[in-house]
Amino acid sequence: MKKKILIILVIISTLFLTGCWNYVGIDEFTIVAGIAIDKKDEENYLLTFEIIDLSNSNKETGVVTKLIQSTGKTIFDAIWDARATASNKLYFGDAMIIIINNEVARNDGISDFMNFFIRDGEIRETTIVLISKEESAAELLKTKGVTQNIISFKIMDIISDSKAINLYIKGIELYNVINILKGQGVELVLPVFKKVISNENEVVRLDGMATFKDDKLDGFLSFEEVKYFLFGIDEIGSGILTFSTEGEDNHNVTIEIKKSNTKIDYVKEDTKIKYTLKIEVEGFLSEFNHQEKLLNSKKIEELEKIAAKNLKSRIEKVISDIQKEGSYDILRLGNLIYRKDPKLWNELKKDWNNNFSTLDIKIDCKVDIKNTAFFR
Repeated sequence: MKKKILIILVIISTLFLTGCWNYVGIDEFTIVAGIAIDKKDEENYLLTFEIIDLSNSNKETGVVTKLIQSTGKTIFDAIWDARATASNKLYFGDAMIIIINNEVARNDGISDFMNFFIRDGEIRETTIVLISKEESAAELLKTKGVTQNIISFKIMDIISDSKAINLYIKGIELYNVINILKGQGVELVLPVFKKVISNENEVVRLDGMATFKDDKLDGFLSFEEVKYFLFGIDEIGSGILTFSTEGEDNHNVTIEIKKSNTKIDYVKEDTKIKYTLKIEVEGFLSEFNHQEKLLNSKKIEELEKIAAKNLKSRIEKVISDIQKEGSYDILRLGNLIYRKDPKLWNELKKDWNNNFSTLDIKIDCKVDIKNTAFFR
C-alpha cells in the first residue's frame, strides 16, 4: 500500500516539474549584440549597447539594430541605468564583442571591466575584447556594415575569418584576457579597429593590435608589425611573404604560407638569459615576376635563402622595436621560464619588465618552397 501511494505521489509531482523554471519570452528582453565602453566625464562611464530591434526587423528590412546609451560610476551601475532607456531587461548571452576606448584603457586600465564581465552569469566567456582607435568606442558601432547589418557581428566575423583570408590578427576571448592579466611573464595584446570610408560609407577596419603593460594600454603595433610579431609567438596560420631578389637580377617574389612553426628555447649563461627562436615556414611560390628565368632546383634554393634572410630581418626589427619602445613582454618569453623552471622564474620575475628590453634574442629562419606550379 505504501509503495502504491509513493508511486502515485511521484507521478503527481512530475506534473508540477515540467517546463523551464526560468522561462522568459523573447518579447520580454532586449538582445545585446555588442558593448562599447567610453568615459562621459572623470567620474562616469558611458556605455553604448548595440541591440537587435525585433519589433522592426522583418523579411524586407532584415535584422534591424539600434543603439542605446547609459551612464554610471561603474559598469554595473551603467547597465542598471540602461533600464531607463530599454523597456526590457538587457540580455547579454548573444553579445559578441566588448569595445574599449583607447584612452580609457590607457588611463583606467581594463581589469575592473574584465572582472565584472567574467563574473556576469549571461555574457559568454568567449566574447572578444578589442580596442577602438577612434575618439570614442561607440563610433565603431555607428558605422555601416557592408555584408552584415549587425556591426558587432561583422567585427566578430572579421576576427574569426582573419586566418582564412590571410589577415594578421589574433582575437582574444574574455576568459583568455583574464588568464593573461593574471599570468606571469606575459603581457596582453588586443585587436584594434578604426573607421574608414568605403563607397562613401563609414565601415570598420582592422588596424593592428594594442600592447599592454599590466592592464593598461601602452602602445600599438601596426598592421605590418603584427604579422612579424605573430611569427615570434607561433600564431601565424597562413598569409604571404613578399620580398625582392638581390643584385642586378632584381624582381619581386611572393610565397603563400601554408605552414609555420616557431620553437622558442632559452639558456642561462651566468646571469644572462639567451633566447633562440627557430622559425620554419612551408609555402608555395605564388608569384615570380621573371618568368624567363628557369625555375630549377638551384634557383628555388636561392629563393628559399633570400626569403629566410628577409623574414629574419623583419622579425628582428619588430622584436627590437618592441624591446626599445616599452618594457613589456608581449612575446611571452618570461612565461616560458615560468612554465619550465619556476625556481629560476622566482629569481627573475621581480625585475623581468626592466630586463626584458636587454634580452639577447637570436632568430633562425628556414623557408621551404614545396610547390612552384612549374615543372623543375
